[in-house]
Amino acid sequence: MDMWLSMLLTLVCAFAAGFVLYKLHVPGGLMLGGIIGAAAFNVLAGQAYMPFAARFFAQSVAGGFLGASIDRQKLRRLKDLIVPLLIIVGTMLLADLVIGWLIVRVSPLDAMTALASGIAGGINDVPLIAEELGADAGKVAVLQFVRLLTGIGLVPILIRLVDPSARNDGQHRAGRVKAASEVPVNEHLVTLAAALAGGFVGKLIGIPAGTLLFSLLAAAALHLITGKGRMRPQIKQAAQLFAGAYIGCLLKKEDVLELRFLVLPALVIVVVFVGACFFGAFVMRRLHALNLRESLLATTPAGASEIALLSEDLNISGQNSADIMILHIFRVICVVSVLPQIIPWLARLV
Repeated sequence: MDMWLSMLLTLVCAFAAGFVLYKLHVPGGLMLGGIIGAAAFNVLAGQAYMPFAARFFAQSVAGGFLGASIDRQKLRRLKDLIVPLLIIVGTMLLADLVIGWLIVRVSPLDAMTALASGIAGGINDVPLIAEELGADAGKVAVLQFVRLLTGIGLVPILIRLVDPSARNDGQHRAGRVKAASEVPVNEHLVTLAAALAGGFVGKLIGIPAGTLLFSLLAAAALHLITGKGRMRPQIKQAAQLFAGAYIGCLLKKEDVLELRFLVLPALVIVVVFVGACFFGAFVMRRLHALNLRESLLATTPAGASEIALLSEDLNISGQNSADIMILHIFRVICVVSVLPQIIPWLARLV
């Protein structure tokens, strides 16, 4: 089959599955569906294909979106949140080491894949980082989905159990964020160009996750210097589909048959992250002024956007809600910047 036809059919399959999961409001549905669609095409036909440029584009856009979320107000507020941020990042690093150590011992997964599965970053970013590190990106994507479901499904239930004041007696909200105002075309094109340029520099340097890290820095610099630096959500959605399609192409029939080995690793992910959440919250309460439910939400292994939707349902609002979101934004930045650099060293320990 012609290379371009294979790529087109791969994208069609990825889009079809991603669109269905997106409409069903599955967390990370576009990327997860992209993986499923491309993997199904590859398993059934053996002809799935996506060029390396798809991974580069996806990582650059992911970094660009993270960088564009940093403004002067968040940086000023960050100095008052250094202690809880250090607690959160330290807890996540410890959790990743424990997850890697346990998964290696209860499953046939290698140390690099086990450690990458425990990175509490973005569900759309970590599988790409994993593939760059030489880990099994398909299995990492599945376990990252388990991690996200733990953060947005299980932990809020536990928060309500241990802190009755977290129950919201008002009408349950649909959990959707109002769409942001349309970003001018020239602004999102400039931001995208900055992210791609930064990603290219990061790729040339050759450090782990360099594309993601330097695209983040480039977009952040653009936003801080000019006050501009936004991209339309459709750009990120396209990147999620490309990332999913790229990872799906890596999955073969034998990989699908090995998914049965992920049951115990998934259980490890759930137990360790819940334990880390409560441990981090306990330390934070002793050293910072957040109450129990706020501390637990701050250490929840989910993304900043999901946390923003959860905070109102847990009766957390105002400055505390804003602080928790700032903590999660910088937690993701720290984790995806630091962990890929040390995972090759940690792999020798587990």
